[in-house]
Amino acid sequence: MKRVAVIGAGITGLCAAHELKRRGVTVSVFEKSARAGGLVQSAQAGGYTLESGPNTVLAGGAIWDELIDTLGLRGRLLVADARARKRFIARDGRLVSVPGNPLTTPILSAGAKWRLSHEPFIRRRPADRDDESLADFARRRCGPEFLDYLVNPMVSGIYAGTPEGLSTRYAFPFLWDAEGVGGSLTAGLLRKIFAGRCVRKKMISFPNGLQELTDQLALTLGDALRLNAGVTRLRKSGGEWWLSVSGSAEWRKFDAVIETVPLHSLASAANDGLSRARLELFAGVPYAPVRVLQLGFDQKDVPHPLDGFGFLLPEREHQDLLGILFASSLFPSHAPAGKVLLTVMLGGMRSPSAADWPPARALTAARAALRQYLGVSAGPELVHETTHPAAIPQLGLGYGEVLGELEKYEAADGDLHLAGNFRGGISVLNCIESGVRLARGLV
Repeated sequence: MKRVAVIGAGITGLCAAHELKRRGVTVSVFEKSARAGGLVQSAQAGGYTLESGPNTVLAGGAIWDELIDTLGLRGRLLVADARARKRFIARDGRLVSVPGNPLTTPILSAGAKWRLSHEPFIRRRPADRDDESLADFARRRCGPEFLDYLVNPMVSGIYAGTPEGLSTRYAFPFLWDAEGVGGSLTAGLLRKIFAGRCVRKKMISFPNGLQELTDQLALTLGDALRLNAGVTRLRKSGGEWWLSVSGSAEWRKFDAVIETVPLHSLASAANDGLSRARLELFAGVPYAPVRVLQLGFDQKDVPHPLDGFGFLLPEREHQDLLGILFASSLFPSHAPAGKVLLTVMLGGMRSPSAADWPPARALTAARAALRQYLGVSAGPELVHETTHPAAIPQLGLGYGEVLGELEKYEAADGDLHLAGNFRGGISVLNCIESGVRLARGLV
């Protein structure tokens, strides 16, 4: 494998290209936008470090360690403050701390805890059931209140989605496997823990934000990374791949291609091997829109101690917000002394129209929630806003068909590969590992 094209310079594409180049492969990365990094976006303003995409990497493992050392970033790592272990969930207009054991949390009523305590005795799913929505799964095993006040906000924080719109098997395979192995979540999770499959990781960032990681990856690629270079045509001829790039009449030749663009963007490359039916299937996977507001305050104007990671809002709170992250509690250096930084997330599949609101309406909704749950009545001294119209893929019922067609799409040529947050996990670490593993497999 001598010449490989990588389409898309998000975290997956950058890691795949970096690993290929490190192993002596000639690689070219084509990114249609003016910057590399995809959803990883950090900025500096007024002494604040602002994250418009993911705020942390839940980091660990051999691939992560090797990548950080190869990039020379070991001395730049920031570990989240110990306060980040504490989480809050809103219920009935107030914040409730959620301990690790759901049987001791005040977020659930006594009846809900009694129902949850019987989870180990709930009959496992039928052997012929090959999928189930997360809502049905949680309701069946743990009860409706557990679904409403623990699962629903968790899903909004991870996928910006809803339990009804996600597949347990494909969006949360850990839970699906736990029931299949142990017969219950309790038994299944314990088996995985004792088998060494539950490894505690640390929440990591960098002094200037997560974009330090993607910027360093881009720097190592040098001229191999081409920005403002969207692939407009992709075809195979004579056992080789030919690419045309926007703004150029030149065709470029490669031995293999890695596509790391979102599923709905696969059509933009006009791949001759992508049938209309397959294209419609991929394009039909919904992506949650997310609006992110970064708000800076004087510490004296925030009555709440902000002693945690942040809080999530169950759908039953009837808010357009998904949650609020205490960004300066995670990483105190991300705000100037005497200041606090809060990250407000709106929209998602719960309230997709919020992504299109005028800025004034979004800020009004954010301030109303801050007043209700944190007691903040003062206005922010800093406002930074970003909207991601298609942020996170929703792995719903029947997603197995999408994965099957992705495999067929790759197998048709053998040297075409697809990677990204639509397979193998949506977290930053998942994307890093999938990009590196794909590159190693090619070599």
